[in-house]
Amino acid sequence: AIAALFGAVPSAWGVLAIPAAALCGCAFAAPLSAFSATQETDLGFPIIMRLGIIPLFLFSGTFFPVKQLPGWVQPLTALSPLWHGVELCRAATTGRAHLWPVLGHIAVLVAFVAIGSWFGRRTFTRRLAP
Repeated sequence: AIAALFGAVPSAWGVLAIPAAALCGCAFAAPLSAFSATQETDLGFPIIMRLGIIPLFLFSGTFFPVKQLPGWVQPLTALSPLWHGVELCRAATTGRAHLWPVLGHIAVLVAFVAIGSWFGRRTFTRRLAP
């Protein structure tokens, strides 16, 4: 809303960045909740943050174009749900969305949510069984 007030969102489609960001958040939350069910202590979470979240955050194309990364790193960015979420939000806010890439990004994020939810349900069921 603030970016739109300052004219930084040239497209009326910018409102779709909100559900795109929510879907991206769910794509992280589902696998992390499945992981959390396997932990006896909180010692695994700093490792996830340091070796998982921070590199994904840095190499997602949020701060600089992925094209500026070394050639061998560029294909690895497509493994990150954050990259897909950033691309969806960027397409929505700029109005430069193409159908197939948008559907591909949505499919990847939904897959992260579905697989993470499936593992989470399975893990929580095992942990809570008497």
